[in-house]
Amino acid sequence: MTENKEMVDFEKGKLVNNSVQKFLIAMFDAFNQQSIKYSLVRSFESLPEIVSDDIDIITSVEDLKNIEKTILSIAKDKMMLPLKLMPGQRSLSVYLCDINSRDDGLNTVMLHIVTAIKIKSGSDKYLTAKYFLKRTIYSDELNFYIPDDTLHFSTLFFHWAKKPQGHDKQYAERLVNLAREVSIEKGLLCYLSEKAKALLFQNIRNNDRYEIISVVNELIIVLQKYYHIKLVGWQLFWIKSFPVLIVGLPLRIKRILNKKGIIISFSGPDGAGKSTISRLVLTKIKESMPVNIDRFAISHKYILTQLHIRLYETFTRMEIPEIKHRSTKTFHKERDNLKELSLKVRFRRALGLIFIFIQIIPVWIYYRIKNNLRNGVILFDQSIYEIFIKNFRPDYPIIEAVLLPLLPMPDLLVLMVAAPEEIVARKPELTVNEINKYYNKLDYFIKRSNVPHIRVNTTGSIEDSVDLVACKVVELMGVINS
Repeated sequence: MTENKEMVDFEKGKLVNNSVQKFLIAMFDAFNQQSIKYSLVRSFESLPEIVSDDIDIITSVEDLKNIEKTILSIAKDKMMLPLKLMPGQRSLSVYLCDINSRDDGLNTVMLHIVTAIKIKSGSDKYLTAKYFLKRTIYSDELNFYIPDDTLHFSTLFFHWAKKPQGHDKQYAERLVNLAREVSIEKGLLCYLSEKAKALLFQNIRNNDRYEIISVVNELIIVLQKYYHIKLVGWQLFWIKSFPVLIVGLPLRIKRILNKKGIIISFSGPDGAGKSTISRLVLTKIKESMPVNIDRFAISHKYILTQLHIRLYETFTRMEIPEIKHRSTKTFHKERDNLKELSLKVRFRRALGLIFIFIQIIPVWIYYRIKNNLRNGVILFDQSIYEIFIKNFRPDYPIIEAVLLPLLPMPDLLVLMVAAPEEIVARKPELTVNEINKYYNKLDYFIKRSNVPHIRVNTTGSIEDSVDLVACKVVELMGVINS
């Protein structure tokens, strides 16, 4: 057990439950039975019991589609939900999750299937599957294909050399041991100059990639000259890929149009916990799943925000300049007295409402397209319905009736609910009557637009509220991506 613990620390991996193990075993068995040409790239020694952050697999372009079908078929059979699927013409990324077992967190696995490996930054050298798969061997112990010793060391070394943030000392020590125990005996490093070999060991131990360029260049020459491993340059790689990219254009358009990414909006009066809960949900999902997830305050993303603020402040100063300098208690009183607004003020506020609406639409379209392309999650800590409620505008039934059907709906609206008295105690910016008015108005919009929503009572523990929202987001990801 000590050995396994060391491997987990070394690879920064995690012990996985039986469902993930069974999925991986079935996947490799299927690959072998279907004669799919593939190989693990690195960090495969502990599979399937211990899984690192992701599993890298290389395959031919011809087998890429077969691998995708096989993975999805086995995932369905083993009750693994593909929450993220990013298909391409030369690569495939699949994120799978066992949502039926949450006793010790979300059980997940990330698969990266590629047809070429980037070897060197700068000149962008690629090792294609054609040459990689020529130097792979079948491991009876592991039950899948792995690179031979020469290729294994080379792959680990190049991965280390081009990664800016580096690796821990255990990774570096592993490289040194592998070079001495395997590569030197097999002759790989014998072809390097004495200076290059000295730099190799010295700089790996020091975790220094800035002085290793000469070693990288020499090792590339050795692989090409003595091991007949051809490295394809960036230009040739993409020239050959260009027809494939053209053929794959419909796929990219489909990804834009198909709703794969999800948008979550949070609603609630100030003090209900929108910002806190959305921030903690973001942290929890980031820690549990390697998905693209971001959090924005939608009010800060308007195209013409500054102009809108200046106009609003100008109108406000013209009509009620003293409000900004009142105490909280007086502020409530003054605001309650604004029910009888002049026609001039109501007209200006109506124009401001339309102005904000015009700004929101292109921003929403932008984030929707971006999110669909990356198959991610966006959390807005304000809902789009706030534009009708914010600042306690007068009611505009005609404008609301026209604009409400045009509002883009989120995939899920999270309504933060708490007793008005408790909200006032947390953040005394609103009165009890204003909070009740907020909830009544929002309930009216939810009913009219029929937006999918959940109500989260923030009176209890924050942890329970965060868990409820996070689990709902995961389930929604599964529904949309299934």
